[in-house]
Amino acid sequence: MKITVIGDGNAFSDNNSCFYIETNPGLTINNNILFDCGFTVFLKLKNEYPKILEELDAVFISHMDDDHIGSLRTLLYYRYFVLNKSTKIIIGDDSMQNVVVDYLYGVNKEVIGGVKEYAKIYTLMSVSKFNSNVDSKLYLQGIYVNHLQDCYGLKITYLDKLLFISGDTKASSVIEGKVFGVLNINKKKHLVFHDYSEFNYPSRQTHACDNDIEIEYSEEFQDCMIKYHYDNAKILGNIYEI
Repeated sequence: MKITVIGDGNAFSDNNSCFYIETNPGLTINNNILFDCGFTVFLKLKNEYPKILEELDAVFISHMDDDHIGSLRTLLYYRYFVLNKSTKIIIGDDSMQNVVVDYLYGVNKEVIGGVKEYAKIYTLMSVSKFNSNVDSKLYLQGIYVNHLQDCYGLKITYLDKLLFISGDTKASSVIEGKVFGVLNINKKKHLVFHDYSEFNYPSRQTHACDNDIEIEYSEEFQDCMIKYHYDNAKILGNIYEI
């Protein structure tokens, strides 16, 4: 898998957090997934990553805050009307279905039937596998995380490799259990991008910070972790391969 960090900032940033995941780069048939599409993302893709706009297959939406969905409709319209491409929308659970449909289509949803035209919604239950175009060894799971509203991280396993991107969340040992389960930890094969805030005050936080990360997560999990969502200049634009 190859992961490009398109943006790593929060709601007040010029670089809303966004990742581009090529589950099997180099193959003719890929599942290329954009993780979140905040209000800064479409223009950044158009100006700096036009190839991604052409090649992505799906957009995973972690939750409904503007810095995670703010330019999603624009991206869908651009791909449909300019590039003549439809796009899959992936959500973590049925609980998000209605709000995502309302966001995408509003009062016109019964008229245009747009779900079939420019975007089709797929739901990932926490124990279900996504029907992959690549092969049966690729699994996508939505992991429910700890935020103010329904929010899901994305777990992808391919062969013996694992990628997890948390979306907005506080630290929680439950998340580590769902992500790693009984897997044999191998830092070279597992990669975790985890929400993080430098405001280190867990009782007033809806994001992970140093104190609760140290309390909730094992050293092995922390060793696999790359912190994002706080304008971490060290990772912006980076490409990771596992």
